[in-house]
Formats: sequence, C-alpha cells, structure tokens
Amino acid sequence: MPASPLLRLTTILALPILAGCAGQAARDDLDAGHYDPNGVSARAYGYVRPAPDVQIRVRGQGGPATGRSPADPLAPIASTGGSGDLWERVRARMAIKVPQTPRIDSRVRALQSQPDYLTRLSRRAQPYLHMIVREIERRGLPMELALLPEVESSYNPRALSPKAASGMWQFIPSTGTLMGLAQNDWYDGRNDIVASTRAALAYLEGLHKDLGGDWALAIAAYNCGPERVRAAQQANRSRGKPTDFWSLNLPAETESYVPQLLAIAQVVAAPARHGLAMPKLPDQPQLELVHATRQVDLGQAARLAQISPAALSHLNPGLKRGKTQPSGPHTLLVPAGTGQRLQLQLAGGATAPVVRPAVAVSARDSYRTRKGESLASIARRLGVSTAELRSANGLKSDRVAPGTLLVIPGVELSGTASTVAGRSSVYTVKGGDTLSSVARDHQVSRDDLASWNGMGRNDPLLPGQRLRIVSGGGAEPRRGRSTS
Repeated sequence: MPASPLLRLTTILALPILAGCAGQAARDDLDAGHYDPNGVSARAYGYVRPAPDVQIRVRGQGGPATGRSPADPLAPIASTGGSGDLWERVRARMAIKVPQTPRIDSRVRALQSQPDYLTRLSRRAQPYLHMIVREIERRGLPMELALLPEVESSYNPRALSPKAASGMWQFIPSTGTLMGLAQNDWYDGRNDIVASTRAALAYLEGLHKDLGGDWALAIAAYNCGPERVRAAQQANRSRGKPTDFWSLNLPAETESYVPQLLAIAQVVAAPARHGLAMPKLPDQPQLELVHATRQVDLGQAARLAQISPAALSHLNPGLKRGKTQPSGPHTLLVPAGTGQRLQLQLAGGATAPVVRPAVAVSARDSYRTRKGESLASIARRLGVSTAELRSANGLKSDRVAPGTLLVIPGVELSGTASTVAGRSSVYTVKGGDTLSSVARDHQVSRDDLASWNGMGRNDPLLPGQRLRIVSGGGAEPRRGRSTS
C-alpha cells in the first residue's frame, strides 16, 4: 500500500542530506525585489558540499478570514498544482541559453557516471521544489534557478559553511540582512525555507538586471559577488576582450559554479538523452504556511497537528528557540494536509500552543519541591497552571517527589553561560554541538534539556543558539570535550 503524502514527506525529511519569517518591513523590501548591487554571495566565503500548498487564510478569534495579496511577503505559498510530473513543469520553463563548451560537457559526463544521481537529486528536492517552482513562476524567472539550491547546499535548509553562510540558498549574514532576512536570538531568516527562497530569487533578479540581462553573469555574481564580476568585465574591456561570463577571468570556484548548474539543468532537461533515469515527482504542493496570532511552540504545535516534532522542526529551521518570536510574526511551515487541522487548533484559544512572553531571569526560574506539596499547590504558588508546570517539566502525572527541581514555565534566559541563582545557566551552542553532547557535558539528560528549551529530543542545534540548563546542585559542566 503506498505511503500517505505526510508519511512520505516525513520520511524524506528524516533522510541524511549531503551538504521563518522576518519582520514585516524588511520582508516587504525583499519581496518587492529590493536589491543591493554590492551584496556578496555566501559562496564567496566558503563552500558547503553538498509540496499540496493549501492556502491557509489568517483568522482572528471568531473573525472572518482575511486574504493576503500575492505581493505580501507573508502571503501563503502558492497552491497551484497539477496531476502530472513536476519535473516536466521545470523543463518547460528552462530558458537560459547554454553554449557548447567543454566546461559544461565535462560536468555532464561526471553526472552521467553516477546512474542514481537524478534519483538522489529528486529525493533531496521533493519537499521544497513545488514551492520554489511557484515562486519562480510568480516572478517570471528561468526555471534553471530552481536547481541552484542543489549546487549551493543539496537542498539542505540547515546547511552551514565554515564562513557562516547558512541555509538552503547559503546567505552570509551581511547579504541576508541586505535582502531583508532578520537574524536575532530567536530567528534566522537565512534558514527560513520560504523567506530565504524569496530573498534569493529577489537577489538573483536584481543581479540579472544590474548585469545587463545576462543570466550566466547573474549566477556568477551570486557566487563571487557583483563587484568581482564587474571588475573582471572592466579588465577585459580595457584589453578589448569580450565581457560575457565565458570570457572572464573569475575565481576558480565561480568558473566551475556556473557550468555545474547548467550541466545539472541539461541532464534534468533530457535524462534519457544522457543515459540517465529520473523519477517523476507529483506536481502537487508539499507544504502549507500557517499563520497564528500569538507565539507558538513547535513541540506543542506538532502535537496539535499530529505530526512528528522532528518533521516540524526540520521545516522551520529559522526558529532558533523552537518557537516563534514573541513579537511575531507567528508563521509555521507544515506538511501538506496538516495546516487546516493546526489552524483550527490554534484558533481554539484554550488549546492553542501559546507561550508566555519572555521575561528576565529571576531567582524563581526554578523551584525545589518540599514535603507535602503537590503539583497543583506549587502551580498556585508560582502563578502558573498545573498543566503548564507539568508540560514544562516533562511530567506524566501531577505527582511529584520532595526535593524535585522544577522548571518554572514562561521564563526565558538571556545572556551567555553565566550561572543564575546557582541553579540555572545559559549555554551558547558551538559548532558540532548536539543535544546529546551538551546534555552529557552538563550532566543532565537529553530529554530534560529538550524540555527546558521547548525542543524535540532529536532536534539539531545551530551555532549561537542559547540553551537553558537547570542544575540540581550547581555542578560545573564537564570539560572533557572541546566545543571550539
């Protein structure tokens, strides 16, 4: 029996891969095509080796649905789909003129030597390709650009280069900021699948216009930066040489980058001609975009939507703390078929996964139980509900033993790894850290660590992310492992 679309998507998201929503004002700029010609591609700073979209409308508490215009950067991702092969839709809109050159031919031959390459490409692209295709169509751009994330990150929305380029489209921090992708303690728009796609396409659109309408030059500039391309053109111009991409002296990586993309496009356009087989992808959306009116915790949202917490976390890697920003926007990307269920739950009020606004750390960020106390009496004393207290501490019942250290829900920590009241601290994640390794180094359980931070026990960590750690006896973390 064929797997359900949700199960297939969850399975795809769980496979190993080789290689969110910004503030309204900034997002308006990027969706309108805001572009700085001096922006630099992530790849100039380091190379990372390498769905149905149901239109969910925004609903107030009991109010009517409110539609959003296509130009609104927070608009639901487009819902158009057909019954055919999505790859055929890609092929039909390929428009970049490809010259006959050994620089492309050699890369085509390298792809031909990998009989399963197009199968692996399809598996990596499937969760995101329909959304990318619709965004490209909305802008009237060539469909070869839908394959750029394969070259940049192998369609990995969590890809991180040694030089801080991040996300599926590999934005460095400065270019991400230029293109309206917010980066703060709560959120990194470079890892937001929808926001980064719109920003990358706006950036490419601007590069194309700025460089005389030549897509090969625009793609090269995405890799090495527009100033580097213009400098190479000026050098050729002063020597009376042509100024097209194929005639320029550019960094070696850039000179490989454009042919690699065009070689992939060639084999996708005609797999059989190149001796390769390519599986069909359903021309149906795989993702839905859901808007809430209040802060949403990913773990609770996953339970409400009845989907895997790991799958929901994978689709929302821009949310660094496992929840939407306190000030919003409160937008989640979810697998197709789950958006309406989650939207209805969010609108239910009492069952909505709402997180209290963050407050400063105080001595009451944790509480050690005393003999004779119950969870209900402790909750009343602390001014929280019993359910909140039980959820924050991963308890399955209201019974609690004397001497148990409880985390008080609704408190967020700020700062770096300084001990608070001898019981709580904040740890700033470093490259290579996992929940397991951080828990081991601080002598706590992985489940506790995940619970304290509103995360799933298998959620990945991002460098710079801050984790709340509660210590029963103020023990210092072990130092046996390097986190540099």
